[in-house]
Amino acid sequence: MILTVPTLSGDNSAKSPGEGKLGQATFILWEEARQHDWAGVGCLSIKTFCNGRALYSIGRGFHAVDPTHFLVLNDRRSYSIHIDSKTPVESFCIFFERGFVEETARCVCGRIERVLDEPEAGGWSRLEFVERTYLHDAVLSPALFCLREKLQEGRPESLWLEEQLHHVTERLLAVHQKEQRQMARLNATRSATREELYRRAHRARDYAEALFHERVSLRDLAQAACLSPNHLLRVFRQVFGTTPHQYLSARRLQQAARLLSQTEEPVTEICLAVGFESLGSFSALFRRSFGMSPQAYRRQNGDFGEAAEAVQAVEFYRDKLGMKLLFSAGNMAFFDCDGIRLMLSLPEKPEFDHPGSILYFKVEDIQGCFEALRARGVDFVATPHLVARMQTCDLWLGFFRDLDNNTLALMSEVPRGPGGN
Repeated sequence: MILTVPTLSGDNSAKSPGEGKLGQATFILWEEARQHDWAGVGCLSIKTFCNGRALYSIGRGFHAVDPTHFLVLNDRRSYSIHIDSKTPVESFCIFFERGFVEETARCVCGRIERVLDEPEAGGWSRLEFVERTYLHDAVLSPALFCLREKLQEGRPESLWLEEQLHHVTERLLAVHQKEQRQMARLNATRSATREELYRRAHRARDYAEALFHERVSLRDLAQAACLSPNHLLRVFRQVFGTTPHQYLSARRLQQAARLLSQTEEPVTEICLAVGFESLGSFSALFRRSFGMSPQAYRRQNGDFGEAAEAVQAVEFYRDKLGMKLLFSAGNMAFFDCDGIRLMLSLPEKPEFDHPGSILYFKVEDIQGCFEALRARGVDFVATPHLVARMQTCDLWLGFFRDLDNNTLALMSEVPRGPGGN
């Protein structure tokens, strides 16, 4: 399905984007395919995928886009895409008309340095985004997920779609500004040099991420980044705080741990599948990283690995608490809590792996909700009780825990009768 919005010029007599050149209109490409190959010159676009991954090739570099990431490609970029999957891979990609994002930048961020460089009347200064895969975040991703969710309900009005795409561009500009702040931290005198080094380091990282399961040499990464091997080593460490080899090893171990907990594949096959060449070195490195052998890790995590934890968390909030599951994307799940969106996700880093702040759910009949939840197996640590007498009502609270030991609470303001009784 292709959804198109009016052009900046107001001339909507042009052919559909599939028949004409990219960049002549802003549109959303929403399709499913097991196999797909395309090569050509594109326009500024955001690529997202569900239920699989797509491999993009740009020059000597590669970018793999899976359900946990999105990819930004600049205008007039030559690239190719390859999808080969046993199950349908769903794409949700936004292609922007030339000048669409720049016009938004001029209206929203006109005073921010380097966003626009004094555009000529009637024209736009072309923005150059950092072409890389981005982990789904709290800035742009919610806008993308919300747009996709609403489109699932049916074909929207053109005005509504245009408004949503303007909101997406504002979020994209916020991501761009965040990248610029990261560039400013690099050790280089000229801002243009810092920006270029930052871009090239990410090309190398995306190459390693896309082909981590294959043999990857320092020269391969250096060629993808258009740097010498020694220069890449220094820049990579400065941008990511680690060496290419350390990054690649950690990525392979992460994938190996996932396969150990989610599949019954032999350890040797997992070792080779994630890119290690020696079972002995893989086992030793795994033990140093996880404190146990691959076999012990499987015994300990095979039934309660990250995938199982994510499924159990979704089931708890959906089936026991009765929240509406809006959609899932990668390791994230989004629920509707009476108009407020609640996101569940696995911790990205060990320091985030701890119970969060208390969420209070306001209900009319706290005793009735307590009985209903307890009947569904919810573990209450404190039954509903009076905590405060206010002028017109009494405040009641009841506390319970979810499967990750997060404390949640029921809250009810019970009206008081005449005379304050």
